[in-house]
Amino acid sequence: MPIPFFSSNSSHSNLVSASASATASARHNAPYSSYNPHSYSTPAFPSTAHSPLQIILNSDRLICRGVAGNLEPARLSGHVVLTLTEATNIKDITLDLVGKAKIPTGERTNQSSINPTIFSHHWSFLPDAGHKHTIKEGRHVFPFQLDVSASLPASMMLHPPSTVSAAVHPEIYYKLRATAVRSSAFASNWHTSKPVFVIKAFSWESLEYTQSLEVENTWPGKVMYSIMIPHKAYAAGDTIPALMRFTPTAKGVTVLSVGMELTE
Repeated sequence: MPIPFFSSNSSHSNLVSASASATASARHNAPYSSYNPHSYSTPAFPSTAHSPLQIILNSDRLICRGVAGNLEPARLSGHVVLTLTEATNIKDITLDLVGKAKIPTGERTNQSSINPTIFSHHWSFLPDAGHKHTIKEGRHVFPFQLDVSASLPASMMLHPPSTVSAAVHPEIYYKLRATAVRSSAFASNWHTSKPVFVIKAFSWESLEYTQSLEVENTWPGKVMYSIMIPHKAYAAGDTIPALMRFTPTAKGVTVLSVGMELTE
């Protein structure tokens, strides 16, 4: 069901798992039967950004929950806001969600990586795209939503980004880009963009969140040890506590240091 356009005069007011990659493309042109580009007027609403165009999301984290091949889709929702201080001629207002992969080639050349598009979706918010619409001053809101398939690969980026190592590490990233196409050939189009993140996680009722994990072993003639963590699964941003016990089995054996490494 298409989401209607509306104008507003309101005042200021996980555990990551692997998944199979997928390529998808879709286009959405929402009809607005009640829309008349000459019939409405709203008070001017000053924009806080350099561009009068903004993308406001309910959440930039798209969390697909479940287990193995039974993951639920995640809903992306929000609205594009166009804030005008005077009447302006606009041909179209569009929004694109694009997912790209960065794949290192392993070669020290000008093209050290390839960047295929793994997902794309397009929204067009004005009827008769390409024709001139006179949009009056004010704050104009264009809602959008999309159920993002869990078959898409999870976001994967370096944190923090490194200009030295970025050329040799793969990445998967998703970005929204909104554009207001101006009618005049002498006027620049308006753009704004915002990243979104696809995350794979266990469902909240998953046993992995309640089951503990303990490993015991012996280093013959040296020490007995056990390592315990309270849960098998953790969400992104969680602290992972670990309880370690060491029992020397020979005289003169002491533990000088303990190191821990998390491997995905």
